[in-house]
Amino acid sequence: MFRLNAEDSLFLFVDFQERLMPAMAESDRVISNAGKAMDFCKLMDIDYLFTTQYKRGLGDLIDGFKAYSDEAMDKTEFSCYANADIKSAIDGKNKKNIIILGQETHVCVFQTARDLLEAGYNVFLMEDAITSRDLFNKESGLRTLRYMGARMVNLELVIFDILHDSKHPAFKEAQALIK
Repeated sequence: MFRLNAEDSLFLFVDFQERLMPAMAESDRVISNAGKAMDFCKLMDIDYLFTTQYKRGLGDLIDGFKAYSDEAMDKTEFSCYANADIKSAIDGKNKKNIIILGQETHVCVFQTARDLLEAGYNVFLMEDAITSRDLFNKESGLRTLRYMGARMVNLELVIFDILHDSKHPAFKEAQALIK
């Protein structure tokens, strides 16, 4: 049984890039939920990482995340965890739970999640902040990852699981993120 908490969790924002996101299914909802997840990370002081896929060719982070551009780790590999620098950054955070958001589900998200599962991490896929150009490819990637042991979650589930209690000091601010 896996439980989320702020101390053992890392949010991994995969390839929220300006040239990619407009082509993605449900991109407005995905971007909105990812933004709320980032706000939650700040509120709860939860670690996070941003990646880009070949930034020179596919562009910088989307407007809502441009403030993190200097922190974003660029890769050419589809799996974030196959990139030595990103692998080192993830491992260096010393977290057991990796919450993945981003795109594309059946490519970069899939390969990253698979590699993290193989490395022994608990992988949580935030379904309402993950997308592909085609919804069939999204669902196929999620189905395969569920079979491999990844946990399917959504923004509200993550927020309330990390809070654990309505008496948490950040409860009202966190609840406001999803209203």
